[in-house]
Amino acid sequence: MGMEDFGVILRPDQAVSVSSVECQLVSDGFVVNSFVSASFPNQAAYVLSDCAKNIEALLKRNAVDETLMDYLSIRYAICQPDTATQTFLDVVTHLACKFPLQIEGTSSGEEFSRKNLNEFREFVVEKVVKAKSRWSNLFEGDREEVVLSVADTWKYFRTKHPGVFTK
Repeated sequence: MGMEDFGVILRPDQAVSVSSVECQLVSDGFVVNSFVSASFPNQAAYVLSDCAKNIEALLKRNAVDETLMDYLSIRYAICQPDTATQTFLDVVTHLACKFPLQIEGTSSGEEFSRKNLNEFREFVVEKVVKAKSRWSNLFEGDREEVVLSVADTWKYFRTKHPGVFTK
């Protein structure tokens, strides 16, 4: 995770079916893009999107049994409107409640179980507020909220503020 995004990794406490998680990611009807990476055939990437947010999910299949999940990574660009943060929290909370998943891989190294999802939500809100502030300071106080993928975030803001990294 870089400064331009916020994300978590969810690991199963026990065997979790890839197809069940994929179905769950798609079931809300706001998936606009999904693909299997050619360079990593045991991964599937999803972009959960609507006009107000863009959240990315990467599902890693088990190398021994591809029907099982190794981990699920979910992230989004912090320059987006607060609706993206809320949707990110909703997706992670829903998946953690529906499947035996442990939330780990946060930027501070903390882990969260289903028992302390409220602490996780507070943790995310606090970290996102700080990250948005750092992001704004980095780009000359720019607080524009724009729906972008994580990969497009740096390009967009560096093009908008070409002198930031030449000083």
